[in-house]
Amino acid sequence: FGSSSGSKETIFFGWSPDSLRKHMANVIYNIPCCGGFCAPTVNPEESCLKHVSNEYTLPASGVYLKASPVIESNFVCRSCGRFGLQAGRDFRKPLMIGAAAVNFLGCILSIFAAMGLASSYGGLMFGHWVYGEITIADMPLKMYLGVSSRVLAVECASDDCMSFVSGTDFTDEGDNIYAKEQDDETCSNSFGSDAIIGICEECKDNQYSESTLILGVITYWPTMLTNFQRSTEFGDVNCQKFFGIFTGLLGIFMSLSAISAYADACYSSLPTSIDVAVEGDIAYTGSIDISWSMGGCYGCLIAATFLKLIDLAIHIVVPTPPSRHEPIGSDVTDITKYMAGGEVLDEA
Repeated sequence: FGSSSGSKETIFFGWSPDSLRKHMANVIYNIPCCGGFCAPTVNPEESCLKHVSNEYTLPASGVYLKASPVIESNFVCRSCGRFGLQAGRDFRKPLMIGAAAVNFLGCILSIFAAMGLASSYGGLMFGHWVYGEITIADMPLKMYLGVSSRVLAVECASDDCMSFVSGTDFTDEGDNIYAKEQDDETCSNSFGSDAIIGICEECKDNQYSESTLILGVITYWPTMLTNFQRSTEFGDVNCQKFFGIFTGLLGIFMSLSAISAYADACYSSLPTSIDVAVEGDIAYTGSIDISWSMGGCYGCLIAATFLKLIDLAIHIVVPTPPSRHEPIGSDVTDITKYMAGGEVLDEA
């Protein structure tokens, strides 16, 4: 610490109080994803959208001009920004707010779909992606299939049934319900059925990874921020439109591929009848029909994926402002001047 001579102002490691405050405020304003919400902006927008669409909420705003030849002013980004409809520009605000709302709904649906990551009976009973049911000698067997785990559940209504499951590795879940988990390491069952083992083996090889599902939920946040950034003409830039379209296409393609792979492995290819050979208190040998149905949480994932098409379409039809369709001039040294279309605006 030290004091400047002839002044009562204290200097902190070379910083005056005013410059230190400005520096700290600038650090806060440039925190990715949220810092710009409370920053003072020159965006002339009168609505609250200026807090989520300004020079600080722009990704990498501090180095944006230096990186502009790569991320903003190149031919691909400018062509992407130029494409769109006049109606899209006229209705920019409601369209982009609508896109953000669609993505928020998609995020909620994806969270429900993520219930399929559960491995317990209670979790998969609610969050299962596929449900199967058969009846073996008056003993109903229910199968709940998730992303990486499967649960077999038996609801016992007789002493013979409870006697049978008590001699197996089924666990008592209460209310005469006994359950057994099958994960990617074990596919055993207690019904003498190679078909039930085969169902587990087939489904565990599905290509829908846990990380894909979790990442899909997390990435909704930057996706909604892109919608908000483009909601005002001041905040809209070519980079954000290109990013919105590219990530939208990539996300839709990856989701549809994984959903299709899961459906092939864990639904459409599953048998409609299986052979069982049960010994002990409940003896039964023969072929039994099995019925399958899609779970509600899997339906949520499909719905969330198709909602991304709406977001993609909105990004495509809304062009960036005309001032973004030309390369940034060498005389532009302030990002706010570029975002204002060459005008000099006062900080609000």
